[in-house]
Amino acid sequence: MKNNLQKTIMKTYWSKEYNWRRASVSRYLQTPDDNCVINNETYFKPPNINNHSSNLYYDVKKNILCCCWFSGDNEGDEGCHIYISRFDLNNKMMMWSDPIKITDNKGFADQNPIMFYFKDYYYMIHNTQVDKVGDTSAYIKLVKSVTNDFSAKEIQSCEFDNKRGQMIRCRVLVEDDRVLLPFYFIEYNNTEAYFKSGLYIIRSLDKVIEYQKVIIEGSENLLEPCLVRVGNDCNGIKYHLYFRDQRAKYVYRSISMDGGVTWDKPEVLVLENNHSAIDVIRASNGKLVLVGNRKFDKRNFGRAPLSIYVSDDDGVNWKFIMDLDPKESEPYYVWRYGEFSYPSILEIGDYFHISYTYNRKTIKYIKILIRNILEKID
Repeated sequence: MKNNLQKTIMKTYWSKEYNWRRASVSRYLQTPDDNCVINNETYFKPPNINNHSSNLYYDVKKNILCCCWFSGDNEGDEGCHIYISRFDLNNKMMMWSDPIKITDNKGFADQNPIMFYFKDYYYMIHNTQVDKVGDTSAYIKLVKSVTNDFSAKEIQSCEFDNKRGQMIRCRVLVEDDRVLLPFYFIEYNNTEAYFKSGLYIIRSLDKVIEYQKVIIEGSENLLEPCLVRVGNDCNGIKYHLYFRDQRAKYVYRSISMDGGVTWDKPEVLVLENNHSAIDVIRASNGKLVLVGNRKFDKRNFGRAPLSIYVSDDDGVNWKFIMDLDPKESEPYYVWRYGEFSYPSILEIGDYFHISYTYNRKTIKYIKILIRNILEKID
């Protein structure tokens, strides 16, 4: 039953006309089985032909899991909008809702959404850029709502320094009456452009945005920083930032011992990165869990397979656990093969919840029993 149903969906997604036949099966759900490593899989109904850069958010008060991403005809083009799907964990039917469009920014591409809750409001923060102009025109916008489906919303720009070329990707941390927002931006050395990274420490998201801007010195060619709280120190809260490498070599890490105000120069880790996004969390057992792509492969641009790693020494060393999506599928462009990338991971109860780009045609969600991962460590 599983294979036949999965084949039906794959055939539907990659028809030559990219025509989503909405009357056919819209999602594949595997019956939960605690003997399986992966306990649940879902392929979201794609709003458009290009879908990318998902992020998960757990509304702990309502026990609802949310997944947001951008969808359009092509990344960077007008018509890329932010969408959200929700999963009511109180509902034993275990069904994700159909995607709801959150933004409709004419003449711009809305991308890289992040959802969070702060001071009585839900926020969807994302970057937007001028149609077909590229990253140099990017800036950050906010969608604000009293509901987690953003049915009642207001939209505002976050004019941090009025500077263009600023982007976001990985989740924010909300704690101690602050929002910690990792970001990256374009810098120039004569005529050569490269990325650097930083952190906004935000205390207010009202009409007047109050923030402190921190630049990570030594972060040249490092982007899409992922922020993790790893503990407390006598000097304050200890954080890590993990970076994607523009040079397609390794993951880098920077450490802050004072709550994110100052940061060490990023250091290289013995963990390959191929210029693709990663995500990292600190699990309730204290171990760090990282999801990302491995070796660079010209055939698929290094974005397959998608793998999971665990560290039990504060991120110094990482053990490969498993490939979450090792296979290749038919190319979605003539020159580019299967892509399983831009993961987002959360821990909720006994499970890891992970979403990621599936061949740019949709977003895939999986749920993994944590003990099945831990059994592979020892």
